[in-house]
Amino acid sequence: MHLCYYQAKRKQQLSTGLLFLLSILFATPSFAQQKFTISGTVFSQKTGERLINASVKVVDRSIGTITNEYGFFSLSLPTANYTIEISSIGLEEKTIEVLLDKNIKLDIALSEKEQRLQDVTVTSATGSACRY
Repeated sequence: MHLCYYQAKRKQQLSTGLLFLLSILFATPSFAQQKFTISGTVFSQKTGERLINASVKVVDRSIGTITNEYGFFSLSLPTANYTIEISSIGLEEKTIEVLLDKNIKLDIALSEKEQRLQDVTVTSATGSACRY
Protein backbone atom coordinates (compact mmCIF):
# COMPACT_ATOMS: atom_id res chain seq x y z
CA MET A 1 0.00 0.00 0.00
CA HIS A 2 2.83 2.38 0.76
CA LEU A 3 4.30 1.69 -2.68
CA CYS A 4 1.09 2.81 -4.41
CA TYR A 5 0.96 5.94 -2.27
CA TYR A 6 4.52 6.93 -3.20
CA GLN A 7 3.92 6.21 -6.89
CA ALA A 8 0.79 8.39 -6.87
CA LYS A 9 2.66 11.14 -5.03
CA ARG A 10 5.52 10.96 -7.54
CA LYS A 11 3.08 11.22 -10.48
CA GLN A 12 1.50 14.26 -8.88
CA GLN A 13 4.92 15.93 -8.43
CA LEU A 14 5.85 15.19 -12.05
CA SER A 15 2.51 16.56 -13.27
CA THR A 16 2.93 19.72 -11.21
CA GLY A 17 6.51 20.20 -12.44
CA LEU A 18 5.50 19.62 -16.06
CA LEU A 19 2.61 22.06 -15.76
CA PHE A 20 4.95 24.68 -14.27
CA LEU A 21 7.51 24.16 -17.04
CA LEU A 22 4.87 24.43 -19.77
CA SER A 23 3.43 27.62 -18.28
CA ILE A 24 6.90 29.21 -18.35
CA LEU A 25 7.53 28.13 -21.94
CA PHE A 26 4.21 29.48 -23.20
CA ALA A 27 4.39 32.71 -21.19
CA THR A 28 7.82 33.73 -22.51
CA PRO A 29 6.83 34.24 -26.20
CA SER A 30 3.97 36.54 -25.19
CA PHE A 31 6.52 39.01 -23.80
CA ALA A 32 8.65 38.80 -26.95
CA GLN A 33 5.67 39.37 -29.22
CA GLN A 34 4.34 42.51 -27.55
CA LYS A 35 2.89 44.87 -30.16
CA PHE A 36 2.96 48.64 -30.32
CA THR A 37 1.35 51.13 -32.70
CA ILE A 38 2.86 53.62 -35.12
CA SER A 39 0.21 56.17 -36.03
CA GLY A 40 -0.02 59.73 -37.27
CA THR A 41 -0.97 62.01 -40.13
CA VAL A 42 0.58 62.70 -43.52
CA PHE A 43 0.25 66.19 -44.99
CA SER A 44 1.57 68.42 -47.77
CA GLN A 45 4.51 70.54 -46.65
CA LYS A 46 3.53 73.31 -49.09
CA THR A 47 -0.20 73.61 -48.32
CA GLY A 48 -0.54 71.87 -44.96
CA GLU A 49 -3.41 69.87 -46.45
CA ARG A 50 -3.78 66.33 -45.09
CA LEU A 51 -3.12 63.71 -47.75
CA ILE A 52 -5.73 61.08 -48.56
CA ASN A 53 -4.52 57.62 -49.76
CA ALA A 54 -0.83 58.27 -49.04
CA SER A 55 1.06 54.97 -48.81
CA VAL A 56 2.70 54.03 -45.49
CA LYS A 57 4.68 50.80 -45.69
CA VAL A 58 7.32 48.88 -43.78
CA VAL A 59 10.44 48.36 -45.93
CA ASP A 60 11.41 44.70 -46.61
CA ARG A 61 8.08 43.40 -45.29
CA SER A 62 4.68 42.98 -46.85
CA ILE A 63 3.07 45.27 -44.29
CA GLY A 64 1.55 48.64 -45.02
CA THR A 65 -1.53 50.81 -45.11
CA ILE A 66 -2.90 53.99 -46.68
CA THR A 67 -4.07 57.16 -45.01
CA ASN A 68 -7.80 57.71 -44.56
CA GLU A 69 -9.86 60.79 -45.54
CA TYR A 70 -8.25 62.74 -42.66
CA GLY A 71 -4.67 61.80 -43.61
CA PHE A 72 -4.48 59.43 -40.63
CA PHE A 73 -2.72 56.03 -40.59
CA SER A 74 -2.07 53.34 -38.00
CA LEU A 75 0.11 50.18 -37.97
CA SER A 76 0.44 47.71 -35.08
CA LEU A 77 3.72 45.77 -35.11
CA PRO A 78 5.90 43.70 -32.74
CA THR A 79 8.77 45.46 -30.95
CA ALA A 80 11.68 45.96 -33.39
CA ASN A 81 13.56 48.50 -35.54
CA TYR A 82 11.67 49.42 -38.71
CA THR A 83 12.21 51.52 -41.80
CA ILE A 84 8.94 53.20 -42.78
CA GLU A 85 8.40 54.58 -46.31
CA ILE A 86 5.74 57.24 -46.87
CA SER A 87 4.74 58.30 -50.38
CA SER A 88 1.98 60.01 -52.33
CA ILE A 89 1.55 60.76 -56.04
CA GLY A 90 3.41 63.91 -57.13
CA LEU A 91 5.27 64.25 -53.81
CA GLU A 92 8.75 63.26 -52.65
CA GLU A 93 8.97 59.90 -50.87
CA LYS A 94 10.13 60.05 -47.24
CA THR A 95 11.88 57.28 -45.29
CA ILE A 96 11.93 57.19 -41.49
CA GLU A 97 13.83 54.87 -39.11
CA VAL A 98 11.77 53.88 -36.05
CA LEU A 99 12.56 51.85 -32.91
CA LEU A 100 9.14 50.56 -31.97
CA ASP A 101 9.34 49.86 -28.23
CA LYS A 102 6.34 52.03 -27.30
CA ASN A 103 3.38 53.60 -29.11
CA ILE A 104 4.60 56.32 -31.49
CA LYS A 105 2.70 59.22 -33.10
CA LEU A 106 4.23 60.86 -36.19
CA ASP A 107 3.28 63.92 -38.22
CA ILE A 108 4.89 63.55 -41.64
CA ALA A 109 5.21 66.36 -44.18
CA LEU A 110 5.84 65.45 -47.82
CA SER A 111 7.34 68.06 -50.16
CA GLU A 112 6.49 68.51 -53.82
CA LYS A 113 8.45 66.47 -56.34
CA GLU A 114 10.26 68.50 -58.96
CA GLN A 115 8.91 67.46 -62.34
CA ARG A 116 10.34 68.40 -65.70
CA LEU A 117 8.62 67.78 -68.96
CA GLN A 118 10.42 66.38 -71.97
CA ASP A 119 10.71 68.37 -75.20
CA VAL A 120 7.52 68.37 -77.24
CA THR A 121 7.57 68.32 -81.03
CA VAL A 122 4.52 69.62 -82.88
CA THR A 123 4.15 68.72 -86.57
CA SER A 124 1.81 70.63 -88.88
CA ALA A 125 -0.20 69.19 -91.72
CA THR A 126 2.33 70.60 -94.24
CA GLY A 127 5.08 68.48 -92.72
CA SER A 128 7.21 71.21 -91.15
CA ALA A 129 8.13 70.66 -87.53
CA CYS A 130 8.30 73.17 -84.71
CA ARG A 131 10.23 72.32 -81.58
CA TYR A 132 9.19 73.74 -78.21
